[in-house]
Amino acid sequence: GSRESDAVLHRDSGGAFLLLPCITDASSKMKGYIAICTDTSLRCLRDLRGQHVPMLERLRDECLGVLPDDVTQCSIHYHPSVYQLHVHFCSHENRSNGPRVHLLDNVIENLRAESEYYKKATLVFSMPCSSDINKVFTEGSLPHTLSTRSENSLRCCAQRCSKHTKHATKLNSTHTPALRWRDVLVANE
Repeated sequence: GSRESDAVLHRDSGGAFLLLPCITDASSKMKGYIAICTDTSLRCLRDLRGQHVPMLERLRDECLGVLPDDVTQCSIHYHPSVYQLHVHFCSHENRSNGPRVHLLDNVIENLRAESEYYKKATLVFSMPCSSDINKVFTEGSLPHTLSTRSENSLRCCAQRCSKHTKHATKLNSTHTPALRWRDVLVANE
């Protein structure tokens, strides 16, 4: 809509991404920014290949060039909250780390070293027990509210584990033929 269009801070001249402000924590009103990739075949970190390095570098450089100087962290979350590739930008005081956060500079270096790094790598991620992704693991089924694209993405990592698991459960292609990706889920309450 026009409201979203008015909020765009930067558009890539090649049309590869848009930079928008976003509220990263509604309770504290901490401000962050998000660059959304327009290529709909790029849903998450797992879809990135070496050929995407120039676009990722351009995204990082152009976005940091228009954002305030205190915005220094660029990261991709895996699993993301929305399955359209996007990069989070935040200030050094609001930065977050943890199993879900993959720094963009590290992503670029990994893809330079191995073009299919994120297709092959085992990735650790953490999700609240109430998240849709955790429901896939604990209940073996998908919430009815998910879109088809999200459903297909989540179905790739469907595997049962204890709902209140405190330890990591490693998943790979030996667990189920439908699983394409290697992931480690750490459920937290």
